[in-house]
Amino acid sequence: MQSATRGVVLALISALGFGTLAIFGRLSELVGLSLSSLLAFRFALATPLVWLPLLYQGRLERLRGRDLGIAVLLGAGGYAAMSFLFLTGVNIIGAGLGAIVLYIYPALVVVLAALFLDERVTKLIVAAVAIAVAGVGLVVTGQPANVDFLGIGTVLLAAAVYAGYITLSGTILDRVSATVLTAHVIPAASVTFIVHGLLTGSTQVPATLDQWGVVLGIALFATAIPILTFFAAVTDIGASRTSIVSTLEPVFTVFLGALLLGETLSPVSIIGGLAVLSGVFLVQYERARVTEPAESSR
Repeated sequence: MQSATRGVVLALISALGFGTLAIFGRLSELVGLSLSSLLAFRFALATPLVWLPLLYQGRLERLRGRDLGIAVLLGAGGYAAMSFLFLTGVNIIGAGLGAIVLYIYPALVVVLAALFLDERVTKLIVAAVAIAVAGVGLVVTGQPANVDFLGIGTVLLAAAVYAGYITLSGTILDRVSATVLTAHVIPAASVTFIVHGLLTGSTQVPATLDQWGVVLGIALFATAIPILTFFAAVTDIGASRTSIVSTLEPVFTVFLGALLLGETLSPVSIIGGLAVLSGVFLVQYERARVTEPAESSR
């Protein structure tokens, strides 16, 4: 298999894996497993699943000093908060709708990068962001009148936190590889939920096969596998093209939500979702063209 084809396949596997995150979040509620316990086990179990392949490949390095501090902040604060907010919102409004609303985050990253990192913003990027925002509006207004706006707001807050996480991580990626950074972020996130469980006495050890299935599933299929395949795809086709393929992530979530959970979206919300995906696709494409011109020759 040629590297370009392999890279696309790996990126699709990664998008499908991350697309299952909301599904496992919904399943955890159905099997009676608390969200904080689910996330504690998710990150704790995913840590060795990510570390061992990287150690075998000789790609795992230990961060120190300021870079370690930033990684801990990103994991224990940003990524942990985003995960909790997103799955909280998903358990209110559903997996498919939550995944679409969350996917406004690439547009928010563009805004933050322009404000704080002096990243170039073209007219096409501005138009693409506007399309994505309008799409979210259609998704929300196209749902039934009893849609829970608290859930929508929670997922939007998760998107904002995630955009901040990505923007902050971008400040050290010139000296720390994304692989190494992620390997430190995951255990830091696990510490947040472990400490929370110990302080509140809310730690819940899975007691049934269904609960263990959800815990192992979210650690393996929604975390370790998509992370490793994402970085493998970046090696083959580059970060920009991998990000573009990853635009399919919420599509997988909507499909799985309908297949496994019986979820449905209104026609207007589907149109809005397509607008979000189109806007995000254009954002990723234009950022790749503007910031990585050399990549187009590969």
